[in-house]
Amino acid sequence: MKKISYISAIILLVFAAPVLISASAATSLSDSLRIGNQTQKLLGGDGGDFIRVYSGSFLDGFAEGEPITALTGDAHVKAQVYMARGQDGFRCVCIDGETAAEPDAGLVGTLDGETIFGIVSDPERVLPGDAHVENVWCLDGDGDDDGLYIYFATSAGDYVYYKGAKGAAGGGYMLPAGRFTEFAKAAVGGETFDLAPYAVPEPQKPDLLLIAAAVIAAAGIALLGWRAAMPRG
Repeated sequence: MKKISYISAIILLVFAAPVLISASAATSLSDSLRIGNQTQKLLGGDGGDFIRVYSGSFLDGFAEGEPITALTGDAHVKAQVYMARGQDGFRCVCIDGETAAEPDAGLVGTLDGETIFGIVSDPERVLPGDAHVENVWCLDGDGDDDGLYIYFATSAGDYVYYKGAKGAAGGGYMLPAGRFTEFAKAAVGGETFDLAPYAVPEPQKPDLLLIAAAVIAAAGIALLGWRAAMPRG
């Protein structure tokens, strides 16, 4: 019986290992949404409204198949920018040692805050339906590496959302991480790669006229119902 118990324990550990690894990844404090207590204090709040953006050169690292832990390391990252969205636009903060400082104006000018917040706040729009997001990393390429990369670790595998330089024509693309490595190799080598099958829809801005018409129609229906319910003398 003891031998059977040992075998059962080993089997349980083998099947539980992926779950333990997944849980470990989901608690990473290096991702763009989880910000440590010390940094939160420097940002002047609980950090919940900020997204961490890694700025640097990443395409070569993607082409080499480097993991996200390496891509967000010192070899690729030149600066970390914390972005918050408000009514007046985006607020950007850099942490330098023990102080919060304004980031370089040129750096802020390249950050595509609208896309970053739009994708991170609604990942289901671009991910497969069965994918549960565990971690998110936002990478902003500079110089020749200009472009936005949002790396998702999910229950259905890893994916990379890619969009060209801010202001460039075209929308974004969502690729499984392995396919994105192939794209990065092609881009670095000056070869072509068809991104069209991976295109994702741009978020649609609400049509205010349609919304107003819907509100008026709803009010009219409510008024008719109220009149019908009134007793007739």
